[in-house]
Amino acid sequence: STINPLSPYAAAKASSLHLVDVYRNSFDIFCVTGIAFNHESPLRPENFVTQKIVKGATEIFKGNKKKLTLGNIDISRDWGWAPEYVEAMNAMLTSESPKNYVISTGKLSKLSDFVELAFSYFDLDWKNHVEYSDQLKRPSDVIISGGDPSLVSVELNWSHRLSLEQIVEEMCKAAYM
Repeated sequence: STINPLSPYAAAKASSLHLVDVYRNSFDIFCVTGIAFNHESPLRPENFVTQKIVKGATEIFKGNKKKLTLGNIDISRDWGWAPEYVEAMNAMLTSESPKNYVISTGKLSKLSDFVELAFSYFDLDWKNHVEYSDQLKRPSDVIISGGDPSLVSVELNWSHRLSLEQIVEEMCKAAYM
């Protein structure tokens, strides 16, 4: 598929992808690229919206906070579990031939689904606790971002195992501890 970056972050990633291709093809160097779609874990800092949501739901459940303010929750992403993505990266590095691989689940979910799952973990109705601010909307936010993991699946026998529900549960457990 065509690479068409729609944000400064994506443009930087596209540039590095092309640079790896040049080194691999021009100098016959074993180098691989993993295009890793959103991968979550409790180690994410709070400036990532998923961790902001988990921490917000936790603080509301504990009674330390009343509301969580978010921007656009109608975006869709392909969320996976970071430890599983590291397994894919290891498989890429030990593969027989270097290539560019997409590491993703192949499943899209709305951010509102993530919000609902996080609040549901604490038996809270997210609609009672989430408010919106246009100031939190990003000017170059991509509405839908997902990947096709078929190459990494077929060639490296890798696929994701945790569902979005399980990912959110693991993040909420860690945040509540």
